[in-house]
Amino acid sequence: MSEIGACPRLPGGRCVAAVVVTLCLSACSASPGGRAASSGGAGPPPSPAAPAGSLPAVPAPSGPPQPGPGAPLSTVPEKTPALQVPVPITATGDFGNRVTVEVSDVSSLTSAGNGPGQISGEPAAAVVLRLTNASARSVSLENVTVTAGYGRPATPAGLVDDPRAQPFGGEAAPGASAAGTYVFAIPTAERDDVTLTISYSTEWPTVVLTGALR
Repeated sequence: MSEIGACPRLPGGRCVAAVVVTLCLSACSASPGGRAASSGGAGPPPSPAAPAGSLPAVPAPSGPPQPGPGAPLSTVPEKTPALQVPVPITATGDFGNRVTVEVSDVSSLTSAGNGPGQISGEPAAAVVLRLTNASARSVSLENVTVTAGYGRPATPAGLVDDPRAQPFGGEAAPGASAAGTYVFAIPTAERDDVTLTISYSTEWPTVVLTGALR
């Protein structure tokens, strides 16, 4: 008599229930759902490794190219004011913008220079210049430059740092005038042919006055 619950067997002694379970497991593992589940749990594929010895990519510079070591730096040349046509030293020089300058007084003196390299005890001339602003705007006088030369060819006259010198400064308001005194070392015998140049801004021409400085 057979035992209750005994597994029916196939020829060869294999249990029928075991064969059924095996077939079910094989079908599940081969189904599309089984493949999706196994693939769905996996992470993204790894990035390909860089070849051995390769360097990381360097981003391109976003700004303008910079000069290399030792390259000369570009500079902007300073503007040089043009020269006006020379006018007699007794006339009025015009800067071309309703600003004028003239020699209002000349006096002879003995220089008393202060500081190293200054001339003392030599004949000198104190030149008083008057600058008039007839324009509608104030004019800065902080950068006024005055030079002198004498003879032909012209010999530069030394500017003496004399206590009686009173250079231009400040500003000239519209309609106003200002005076400045400059002391130059000019021999008395050389004052028949003197050239004065006056400039107050690089934006306007330089006035040139020539003649006898008396």
